[in-house]
Amino acid sequence: ESGSMGNKDGDSDTRSEEAQDAAKGFVGGLNGSKDRAGVVSYDTSSTYRLTATVTANREYISSDFSATGVNGSIGDIPVDPSGGTRSDLGMVKANNVFALQSNESRQKVMVLLTDGANDGCKPADVGDDTTINDGDPSGCAANDDSMDLAENAAANGVTVYTVGFGDDDDIDKALLKEVAAITDGEFYQATDASELDSVFQDIRLTITETQ
Repeated sequence: ESGSMGNKDGDSDTRSEEAQDAAKGFVGGLNGSKDRAGVVSYDTSSTYRLTATVTANREYISSDFSATGVNGSIGDIPVDPSGGTRSDLGMVKANNVFALQSNESRQKVMVLLTDGANDGCKPADVGDDTTINDGDPSGCAANDDSMDLAENAAANGVTVYTVGFGDDDDIDKALLKEVAAITDGEFYQATDASELDSVFQDIRLTITETQ
């Protein structure tokens, strides 16, 4: 929900609209007879989005991927012009969803998307992009919380795939790579809508291979 998600980057759509389209495509490719999905959005706070549209049973995850279910909740995500970036707060609620409404029989996957560094944190110098973490993202409260939450996710059997949506100067690769590595996930970077669609498709294909 951060203000920068309202940027158009020379395109006709905002980053938020591009991210929503990619996420909807991801959800639309899931198997409603086996899979469930939920949505959490964040800026300087975080929100369970699915309850805005699927209210009968206060569901936080659902196999209803339609425009009145999970994909509808994605389309409801706003952009706050003054909103910041606290991906750790998004991870708190995502971890809660897994703890409350999943179980050990299920493969648990979190896709964490951000277009910037956490508030108050400067992206670490990551050097060679092929290395998991050349820079050190620690020492900043929100980043330290993100890594602690990744440890919690890993302990609960959750794999986190991180997606940096933006250029090298905008995103904190070191943090995103570390969060993914802690959970045996993978870091991706996308600089435009086409790349973002490909990233979400790749993640979906990766997780459904072991469905």
